[in-house]
Amino acid sequence: MAGRFIRWRLRTLGSLFPSAQERSRRTNVITRLAGAICLALLVTLVGLVSAQTLESRVADALRVQWGRVDSRPGIEGYVYNDSSYRIGLVRLRVLTRDESDHTPAEMLAWVHGKVPAHGRSYFSVRTPQAREVVGVTIESFNLIAREGPSQSP
Repeated sequence: MAGRFIRWRLRTLGSLFPSAQERSRRTNVITRLAGAICLALLVTLVGLVSAQTLESRVADALRVQWGRVDSRPGIEGYVYNDSSYRIGLVRLRVLTRDESDHTPAEMLAWVHGKVPAHGRSYFSVRTPQAREVVGVTIESFNLIAREGPSQSP
C-alpha cells in the first residue's frame, strides 16, 4: 500500500514540474518571441529615422516668394517645391509688426491644395491693416508621395 502511494505521489509531483523537454520548448518559444519583438522595434526605429531625414531634405528644397497686395491689406505669393516629393497641408508662418516697430506678431496661414514636385502653389493671406509683413516662412508640411520625372512629348 505504501509503495502504491509513493508511486502515485511521484507521478503527481512529476506532473507539477515540467520535463527537460518541456522546459526547452518553452525557452525556445520565449526566445523566438523576444527576437521578433526586438526586430519589430528595430524596423520601426529605422523607419522613423529615415522619415525624419527625408522630411529635412524636402524642407531644404522648399522656398517662399511673396509680395504685398495693393488692393487690400495682405500678401500673396508662391511656395516653390524643388524636391521630387509632392507635399500638402503646407502651413505658413507670417511675421508682422505694427507701425511703431515695437510689437512683432505671428500669424499662421494655409496654402490651399498640394504643391507638386518641382512645381509651385499660389497662396494669399489677409493681414490686419495696421501691420506690416516682415517675413514668411514654412511652418510645417506633410509628405504625400514621390513623383517621377515629368514626361514631355
